[in-house]
Amino acid sequence: MSEQEGGGSEGTRHGASGGGESGGSRCHPTALSEEQRASLSLIALAREKLQKLDRASREVRHSSEAVAELNRVLDECRLESSELRQELQLRLKQVAQLNSDIAVVDELMQSTTADRDAMQEQRDRAIDGHLRPLQHELNAIRSQLSLPPLLSLQEQTDDELSVYLEKRRRTWADGNTDIKRQKQSHDEASPSTSQAPAQRKKKKAADGGTGSRKKKKVSSHVTYLHGTCVKY
Repeated sequence: MSEQEGGGSEGTRHGASGGGESGGSRCHPTALSEEQRASLSLIALAREKLQKLDRASREVRHSSEAVAELNRVLDECRLESSELRQELQLRLKQVAQLNSDIAVVDELMQSTTADRDAMQEQRDRAIDGHLRPLQHELNAIRSQLSLPPLLSLQEQTDDELSVYLEKRRRTWADGNTDIKRQKQSHDEASPSTSQAPAQRKKKKAADGGTGSRKKKKVSSHVTYLHGTCVKY
């Protein structure tokens, strides 16, 4: 009996001690092994590298977009530069042509000036050598006949010029009067008053915008008054 009791007591102690150890193992986990620690370190390093790679990828993508935009701007600048150079060549040709035209006009001006000076000299010689002596002689004869003296050259020129201008003014006024009368008769004869504005515009465009109006062509006239050229 004593041995059995002793064996039971020892078993009880061993069971209690074993239970205590198992309970202690459940409350405090065992430490990680070196291999596990190394794996965790590698995972943390990989996560950090992935974050850096993501940032670098975004930077590269943004840089690529910026480079593409700058390339597009450069292409536009090259195109604009090419067009400007072509326009410059065209302008240089135009400038060369203008310089050539200016040289021609300058030469024409020089020749025209020489011709004008020669004509003025010829006119002055005719006035001093023929016209004025004849006028003096005629005025002396008219004075003996109790007649008024002849008009001077300037007075004759002014009178003839005023007569010519008055004639031109009357011709122009008569032409305008005829045009107004023709327009009035055309407006009275055409049924445009009963038509809509759009229809009148279409009819005017179809007629060429002229109607029965006649255009008067006025040409320039050149008259010579005692050796003086007057252009109108």
